[in-house]
Amino acid sequence: MDDASLPSPPHRTPLYEVAKLQPYEPLDNETACLALKEEQQIEGDFNFSNPNRAWRSQPHFLARFLHTLAPTPRSDTASPLGSRVVLGDFRWANFEIEHIPMPNGYHEWAARVLTNHSSHLKGSEPGKDYIYGAIFCSLGKYPISPSVVRALLERWDSIANTFVFPCRERTITLLDMKNMAGLPLDGEPYDEFIPSRAYMEPAMLLYPKTLLPLYRAWRKLEDGGKVTFQKWCDYFHCTPGNLSGFDSSEFSNIYTAAFLTLWICCFAIVGGGPYIRPGVLVTASWMTLGRQFALAQPALCSLYYSLRLISTKPINPASLRKLWPVHYLIGWIGDHIPAVFGNRMKHVNIPVCPYPSVRPTMLDTMSRKQTLFSPKSAHKLLCRDKNILWNPYKPLDEDLTAQPNSLRTNRIFDLSLRRGMLPWRIATYKTDFCILEPYHPERAARQFGLDQVVPHLPLTSLVTESDVGIAYAHWRHLLRPIYEDSHLIPDEYRVGRASLAWVRWFSAFIEPFNSILHSLGQDNLYDPISFGARQCDYHIHPSLAPRNLSSRDLTVVQRVAEEHLQDYLVSIMNKEMTNNDHWKRELHNLLGVQVDYQGQTAMERDHFETNPVAGPSSQPVLLDNLLAKENLIDNQIIVPVENNKKRHPPLNILSRDNGDPPAKRRLDFTDMDEGCGPAIALAPNVTPVDEDPNQEDEDYTVITDFGIVDKKGNLQPLPSIESYITTTGSGGDFSKSPYNMTRVVLPDIDSTEISAFINDCGQQLDHPSSGQALSKDTQSMDATEIEKIFLATAYQVSLKVLNGLDVTTLKDPERCAALQLTSTSLPGNFASISKIKAMLDKLVAISQQLQLAHSEFEASSGRVDQAVGQVKQELSVKKNALQATAQEMISVEERKAELLAEVAKFNLALKELEEKEEKLLKTQSAQELEVKEQEQALCDATTKANKRANDDLRAKTMVPIQEAEKLLTDLNQTLSQVN
Repeated sequence: MDDASLPSPPHRTPLYEVAKLQPYEPLDNETACLALKEEQQIEGDFNFSNPNRAWRSQPHFLARFLHTLAPTPRSDTASPLGSRVVLGDFRWANFEIEHIPMPNGYHEWAARVLTNHSSHLKGSEPGKDYIYGAIFCSLGKYPISPSVVRALLERWDSIANTFVFPCRERTITLLDMKNMAGLPLDGEPYDEFIPSRAYMEPAMLLYPKTLLPLYRAWRKLEDGGKVTFQKWCDYFHCTPGNLSGFDSSEFSNIYTAAFLTLWICCFAIVGGGPYIRPGVLVTASWMTLGRQFALAQPALCSLYYSLRLISTKPINPASLRKLWPVHYLIGWIGDHIPAVFGNRMKHVNIPVCPYPSVRPTMLDTMSRKQTLFSPKSAHKLLCRDKNILWNPYKPLDEDLTAQPNSLRTNRIFDLSLRRGMLPWRIATYKTDFCILEPYHPERAARQFGLDQVVPHLPLTSLVTESDVGIAYAHWRHLLRPIYEDSHLIPDEYRVGRASLAWVRWFSAFIEPFNSILHSLGQDNLYDPISFGARQCDYHIHPSLAPRNLSSRDLTVVQRVAEEHLQDYLVSIMNKEMTNNDHWKRELHNLLGVQVDYQGQTAMERDHFETNPVAGPSSQPVLLDNLLAKENLIDNQIIVPVENNKKRHPPLNILSRDNGDPPAKRRLDFTDMDEGCGPAIALAPNVTPVDEDPNQEDEDYTVITDFGIVDKKGNLQPLPSIESYITTTGSGGDFSKSPYNMTRVVLPDIDSTEISAFINDCGQQLDHPSSGQALSKDTQSMDATEIEKIFLATAYQVSLKVLNGLDVTTLKDPERCAALQLTSTSLPGNFASISKIKAMLDKLVAISQQLQLAHSEFEASSGRVDQAVGQVKQELSVKKNALQATAQEMISVEERKAELLAEVAKFNLALKELEEKEEKLLKTQSAQELEVKEQEQALCDATTKANKRANDDLRAKTMVPIQEAEKLLTDLNQTLSQVN
């Protein structure tokens, strides 16, 4: 396809169409497509005790890793942000954790969508989840100690997009985005673009009906090309009257699509500030109908790109303030570094709505208390490898059969393990560019339960405006299946090991960073510094500026060779045809249109896929088919004829050379079967709509008048349609009806012109000159034939407009407009048609009366609705109070349960103590009795011993005492005699 066939500027074109103009394809070699393999390797380990040799060899083991092996030796070294911090090129002054500001009313809006409009958000299979859980994650808050975030960012290497730790690398993987945030990895490629206003029309059946109201709202709200989150929320949620003109089904779809637009911009895929990106409207509209897109890849690209912005800022992160998805980083920290958070909070202010069947782990993170760290303590926390988990997603139950709905399926594992570039295409009205961030799961193989070997050189980040089509090739690379044998996929319990070659390489790789690691966490790194000359000398980092492609960008994809270009275009056509045909049928079903796809030939399908401007089919459409709001370029119309047989009008297009959209084609019926009547066809003359030049919809056109195309291709001035705006005071909103924008004008038609036109259809004039006078009989005969033709046409048109019309549907403004248009279109100079025209006019009058009555009823109902709204508002306040009470009750019940558990523990301990006391009392009694007995025995024995001793003493001393007494007596007598 050449440039001339592009229907509109690149920002209005889907990515797969841009890829046809900028053809790239994924490579199939072993370097681009790493595959799982088992092979004997020598295990290695770090030896920190030996400063001269930081590694030691271990025995051989059967390693399971991503093949092929990278060439060694290599001299690359780690370049984390911490190196800049220590060198003084970077400071953490004024750094704060800035969460994305959610608009007022967001949580209530999300709760209503999850409760009442989530049928297409939960997935099609039982126990599966599409984005319900991911939306639920946006309801919470994620507080965290800023010191922990700073310490982790100091270890971010923006070259490899990994965190560098003393013993290994880790990163935020696609498997993390699935398990912690609930974002889908599988699905159609995510794309942001702004289609032409003309292609948004529901009648075109190219996009969902919800897209046009969203686009109009964005145009209405935009100020300088920007719509804030709060404006968007106020318009669709806080002011429900803006959607009062839609039925319940349309309201639900628009309400949900508008929320998904906000959710994508403010939580899922963050970028561009607190504003609604108009390129998201298409994806959000499709997601409302159940179309599934791969969101994890662009979301992770957004996070990687934000970390690159932080790492390359001139002085400190606060010098260039931008919104970034910090909640994903906090969620990853909560899973892999659980010591950062404390116990669960008692009160988590989350709106009341059903919990997801598959719960992302961020739901646990947002309900846990933060633990405050100082810079030094946070630095020490990350220096201890045991504080960081490799695989936090292990099942709680060792029996895998008890968890049939495990998050990690083989397909998810394959997609998360694919090395490549994460694409994120962003289209605005002023530019169309693509961000591609390197994704290296092989550098953190142990996070997947694999063994670590030396990784390949990192891929190079890319921001491009001139080669946006390369993103399509990277999407095809990321989404294609890679493993045929699932037995090599490790289970959740496998612990990976490291090869000796990797340990030796990583020791040299990390050595410069380890040498300055002790300097991180110092207080002087957080002091404010002068912007000064550094700001003047700062230039945007090369990895952030758009650039042209080079050879280093063609590592996993390549340009399509000229000899394979046609096969490449056919492959795109076949792939997109599968998706588009399915969803085109869904759009037909939603609009109640019956389509005959069997009448579409393979040639027509091929023509559409290689030239989307022409459309997949160009079947003719009659005026009386407008009521069904059918696709003017894609439907087989079955027209009833007088013999009640159905015939398919053949294809005949008077195409133009300037590549106009399908609505500008002239459709011709001149090749219909003989006897089918005149070749009357809609031949629109298109004029541009007068719009605000700032809205840049110069390619949007509307049909303003029609005519008759004869066999020679000449446009005859039969009923033309002019712009018409009604001023009727009916209660319905006619602005949404195509009939309310037109009125029919019947020009004066000369009978000779009509005769010539009819004769072109098969009736030959006696005289070839159309300017010659005709006889009265011939003119009379021609008038009779004309009346028959108009009567037959009036019959068909009337049957069509009356199809499904009854007293219930007569009050429909669109029905009234269709009747009025049909009546106005019928000529009044034929008696047979005048009767039909008069009855149609009466139906129009009755319809207007019914509309007026219903308008008055709706006005009365509006007052009732207002009163009901006030009551609902009061009820909402009471519900909120009830919710708060319920939350408090939950807290009380939890506390009560905790206290009861403690009481039970105390009762058990008390019972044990009482039993022990009873045993001790028995022991004490026995011991006291024994002591008393022993005391009595001791007393008796002592008495006996004393008596016996006294007796012995008396017996032994009696004689000596007597002798002593006698001697003393004798001695005294002797002494007295001497004196």
